[in-house]
This record gives sequence, structure tokens and C-alpha cells, in this order.
Amino acid sequence: MANLLTDRYRIEKMIGANGLSITYEALDTEENRRILLRELYPAALVERDKTDGLTIRCVRKSSEPRFRLMKEHVIKEAETMIGLYPITGVAGILSYFEENGTVYTVADLPQGIPLPEYMKKLHMPKILLHDAFKMLMPVIDGLELLHAHGVVHGRIDPELIFMDERGQAVLTGFGEPMEDATAEIFQDATARSVDYAPVEQFIEGGHYDTSVDVYAIAAVLYELVCGKKVPTFYERLGGGKDEGQEDPLVEPKIYNGKIMDYQNRAMLKALSIYYFDRYTSMHEFGEAISEKEFADDYRILVQHKKPAGFVARVRYNRLLRWGFALCLVFFLVFFGPRLFRIGTGFGAGAFYEKLIASRDYEMCRLVADLSEGKRARYANDYNRMKEDGDHSIYYYDILSDRFVTYDHLDLSADYVRYAKLDYRLNNTAILDVVIDGNSAHYVIDLKPYKDGSFKITKSFTGETDEKAGTYYVTKEP
Repeated sequence: MANLLTDRYRIEKMIGANGLSITYEALDTEENRRILLRELYPAALVERDKTDGLTIRCVRKSSEPRFRLMKEHVIKEAETMIGLYPITGVAGILSYFEENGTVYTVADLPQGIPLPEYMKKLHMPKILLHDAFKMLMPVIDGLELLHAHGVVHGRIDPELIFMDERGQAVLTGFGEPMEDATAEIFQDATARSVDYAPVEQFIEGGHYDTSVDVYAIAAVLYELVCGKKVPTFYERLGGGKDEGQEDPLVEPKIYNGKIMDYQNRAMLKALSIYYFDRYTSMHEFGEAISEKEFADDYRILVQHKKPAGFVARVRYNRLLRWGFALCLVFFLVFFGPRLFRIGTGFGAGAFYEKLIASRDYEMCRLVADLSEGKRARYANDYNRMKEDGDHSIYYYDILSDRFVTYDHLDLSADYVRYAKLDYRLNNTAILDVVIDGNSAHYVIDLKPYKDGSFKITKSFTGETDEKAGTYYVTKEP
């Protein structure tokens, strides 16, 4: 590749290849500046012409439609990013061109060194969440902007985050096909990073949206503040080394005592195994772990050995200043709905007992026919949470016959048994049942089909005779 591409770009060296593209450092001879040049090269589909060593062609005629779709996706993403250039925290795409039978994107060459190398130079195995969040804030803001315009990165990895001399982070790696066009060859590519990619990127027809990037950024933050990597998706789905073992993901606050409880919960939510339990936007995740409420007292915060105790002290002092009247209002607003929810949830026992013992069709019918009033008392109705003002997630504790939050579950018992039923915004319901180390996960479409059948998806961990998968169930004659 000694010749100039499009009579302008001279390739200096190859930086890397991931099975979908090849990345080069190149010189823009017109502007005399170094840039990143990414060549679309899905190795499972194409090869170079042996006569000139440049032209790319499909190995099989049948691969040409798929390769064409990949080129169209790259061009579409490039045009979107060019229109938004420059983007804070992102190595923006400057232009693209078609040559040698493929597509090339031209992007900013980031200054500095990759994040892992930067952390080694700091000689710090882990840092404060405040510092890690501040470090990645430009990347989070840049991703929020791109997500709003339909661009998802999908391959975030610390090696793609560069840190300059000022400690500013820049994310690279945009301009590759990541949608259905790559599905059949993805298993042969290394474009995904196993340590930072959620499970849906590894299953055929898996869900693919902004929550993929939320998971990856949360995994990078976890590594920065804990000094440990998030267990891979297959370790988490398999429950660790032993079948039936719980999710091996250790809570961040265990590794780093300066992480506050609400931040710990936010990190765990962003790292949820299933996409529908995660935050749907970078902004939502950023707000959840932000320390803006305590910004004025941050110096005290980082010196305090027990941040949760510090938060309690700050709130207590504020309540003293506001007075008894405001304290009473605070109690009624924030604790009233929860107390009402728990108080009216005592009828849940009979419902859950019948639900857990039901066959598939009867289970679907019980969930679909539950009235709105009972949904509010017996389950987590996401459609009403905002107007009710109570965003807590409730569980039915089978052992104590109580409807409680997770913090009040008796997890120290020899046998843990509980059920959680969520009514989602997309007209589906999700039921989780945990009994003595075995768990069952059901996703139910609430609207039956014309023939009266329901669509139900089942998955299990631990010992069970039931078969996992997606089924259409009808009433037995």
C-alpha cells in the first residue's frame, strides 16, 4: 500500500485488525497531519486481489450482498459523525471514501496513550470513583450525543480510550459495521471485547442498542475503581465455576470502601446481565452515580472512611436546619408510598402461591389478568412508578410471606425463596422465581394472540426439568 489512497493519504503503519476492519496510521498529504485510516475488511468474507495487493473482493459470490450492506452501514455512520464533528471525548470521523472495492474512514488520530498504559504510569491499581467518572466524563458526554443520533459504538474497550497529557479521555474505534450485516461472521471476528461486552452481543438475534455502551462504560469504571475486571458474560450466565452458583460479580463497594451505597447500586444496575434491567442512556447512568449533591463537601467526602456514614451525616444536618416541619413532609413524600405499598401487599401470598404452581398458560393468564390496582400492590408496575413517586423494586418473600424491598430479604437464611414480578413499559411482564439456589426467569407478552395463545420465554439456572426457550402456549383442552 505504498501508493496514495485517493491521491491524498499515505499509509505509514498498520495499528491493528479485528476481523471486521484494519486500522492504519496514515499521513494526510494535503494538510500534512497524521490521521487514523480504517479500511473495511471483513476477513471471513473478502480477500485481496493477488495482482495488485490492494483491491478487495468477496471470496464467494453469495457474500456480496452482505458486504454491500456492511459498506452502506459504515457510510451511514460516517456521514452522521461528520455532520456532528467535532465531538467532545470522541475521535471524530473527518471523511470517508470508496476505493479498492471497499470503504475507508478518516478519523482524528488521538493524542496520548491507551487507558491501561496510562493507569500503569500512575502506579495505582484503583482510583476513586469521583476521579474515574471525571476522567471518562468527556467520553460519556460524547456517547450521549452520538446515541441521540442513532450511533452506537458497541466495542468499547480500555485500549480504545486514549489519555492525553492533560488526563483528557478520547474514545476511538468508530466506523465499523455492527448491525445484522455482521451477525453471521461475528463469531470469527475479535471486534468485541469479551471482558466489556454484554451477553446480547454473543447470541444470534441479540438485542443491540445504547445499553450495550452503558454496560461497557460501567465495566471500564468498575475496573478503574475496583482494580478487578467484571466477570465475562459466560461466567456470569453460568454462575461462576460451579453450576448453580450466584452471579460472581462482586459489588464495587467490597473492593473500594469509598464508593457510596447509591453509587454501588447504580454500578450494579448498569452491569445487569440482561439489557432490560440496565440504564437506557449514558445520561441516566451518569446522573445515578454523580456526586453533585455533595460537591461542596467533596474534600471531606474523599477523606471519610465510610462514605455512607458521611452521606447520612450530611442529610441529618440538613434536616436539622430545615426543621421538624420539613422533616415531616420529607417523611410523607418519600416513605409514605412505600409504607402504603408494604401495608397493602399482604394479599400477595395467595396470588404468588397460585402463580408459582401454575402451568405455562395459566401463569400467563394470571399475570395478564391482574388488575392495575393489584399490579401496584403485588408487583412492580413500571407504567405507574413515575406518577406514584415510589421507584423501589419489591420482592415477595415466600418464607416470611412479606412483600419487601431487596434490602429486607432474608438472604442469610439457609434457604432463600422469593419471587419478583415486573410489568414493563413495552407490554411485557417479567417473573423471576428463586427457590433454594435454583432460579427461573420468564418473559411474558401480556397481549394474547388471536387464537388465545401467549408468547413466553423461559430460562433457568440450577436443577430443573423444564425446557428453556421461547414458546407459544394455549389453554389445554
